[in-house]
Amino acid sequence: MGIIPKPDGGVRIIHDCSRPVGSSVNDHVSDFPKQKFQTIEDAAKLVSSNYFLAKVDLKSAYRSVRISKKSQQVTGFNWIFPNGEQHTFVDCKLPFGAKLAPNIFHRLSQAVRRMMSRKGFTIIAYLDDFLICEPTKTRCLDALNTLLNLLCALGFLISWSKVVGPCQKITFLGIEIDSTLMELRLPNDKLSKLKQDLAEFLQRQRASKKQLQSLAGKLNWASAVVHGGRVFLRRIITAFSRL
Repeated sequence: MGIIPKPDGGVRIIHDCSRPVGSSVNDHVSDFPKQKFQTIEDAAKLVSSNYFLAKVDLKSAYRSVRISKKSQQVTGFNWIFPNGEQHTFVDCKLPFGAKLAPNIFHRLSQAVRRMMSRKGFTIIAYLDDFLICEPTKTRCLDALNTLLNLLCALGFLISWSKVVGPCQKITFLGIEIDSTLMELRLPNDKLSKLKQDLAEFLQRQRASKKQLQSLAGKLNWASAVVHGGRVFLRRIITAFSRL
């Protein structure tokens, strides 16, 4: 068990199902059919000039998904409290750290996307993030309200502070979409942070494999708005793949 900090100051609980190596839950999970996740490129293809955009983010998305009783037993872990008492707990909801969790939730969010499509609305669903794209403000608001009602009816929790109503400039999956200028760009704060990280990296005399992988991940994300940018990542990827 562990926690990782979230950008909003909160924490996310991690149930690492890849430990112990060789005999973990993840080691005994059959491979799931490969899923194709929607991307910022998919979103860009749907946006036309002056379209209106809105977005919805789910709260503790995985914790909305109950797992079967026969699967709960394999999520058990033992915890020793300061007073010496030991207790065994099992996870009744989809744990963050399970190999199949992203694929399972992807199928659920895509089902929501298809339900919205049948109602005539255009949305992108990337796990717990939903982007609405419509030609008018009124229709975009109608789609937003329909999506919120649908998600609530299905038992999902909404992260209300992250819901963004109809607008023509929005940040989705870390990329700013501007339907007025028809541009994709990095938000100013994230662009500044990326420049700072790159400047600091250039001062290094050496770097670990983990540091190179982290750098490649940041540059790969930025390449979503830099045509041909991924071509220049090959040397970095080759470098850490040899380590």
